[in-house]
Amino acid sequence: MPDLRTYLLERVAEDKQAARLIHDRSCAALDDWCYRHNHSDEPNPYPCDCDLPARVLAECEAKRLIVTLHADHGYREVGTACDTCGTPHEYPVRWPCDTLRALALPYVDREDFAPEWNEVVHPEKKAG
Repeated sequence: MPDLRTYLLERVAEDKQAARLIHDRSCAALDDWCYRHNHSDEPNPYPCDCDLPARVLAECEAKRLIVTLHADHGYREVGTACDTCGTPHEYPVRWPCDTLRALALPYVDREDFAPEWNEVVHPEKKAG
């Protein structure tokens, strides 16, 4: 089984591909082109103005960047820790950190999702 970082990067790549496929099939600009050309397989020459692909792809890039920022840093003294969420000696934060675990929540219903990745410490529960 991959670690959470690898798992998330694989899901982001899938989401990028799915966004392109969904857009190709559901964009109004494409629908208009197909209707006018009797469902032709010709490429649509009209630019899309729905902004769906750009937004979804930007979200995928943001997720990829967050995963990269929260990399696993191994330290002999404390084990694995996230440098972005804490410091290895003063405030070590377990890895995968809650940030990565939170990013993984949309995939919790998948068969390949590891149950231990669902252990997110919610801020509202920490305070109480």
